[in-house]
Amino acid sequence: MVDRDYISKNNSDFYDFVMTGEVSVCILDPEIYASLCSSDRVVKLSDALGYECGASEDGYGISLSSLAFYEEYSALKVLPEDSVLCILRQNYVGRNSKEQAYSQDRQMLRALIEFKKED
Repeated sequence: MVDRDYISKNNSDFYDFVMTGEVSVCILDPEIYASLCSSDRVVKLSDALGYECGASEDGYGISLSSLAFYEEYSALKVLPEDSVLCILRQNYVGRNSKEQAYSQDRQMLRALIEFKKED
């Protein structure tokens, strides 16, 4: 049996958490990613990275399956390969409202995107 109230509450809690600026770098289900894009919460990767990211199909997010760190670390395989890595817009409140925290989040995003497998 599906507990729709439980699922609805968790979904609402998740969106509240995302919208308050407590997180910046996200790995999201494609449907949730699309919803956040349509509400203008996702930053264009070129704005976050300072260069165009060729691995991105839409300029805003990157499928995990196209990233070397996803291929390198088997623990990440619990996440569906169509999950999307992105960074959310800096907020006016919450953790990512602080420039230092948001700068660190951009650095982490860059590290995940630019990760190279060691030979």
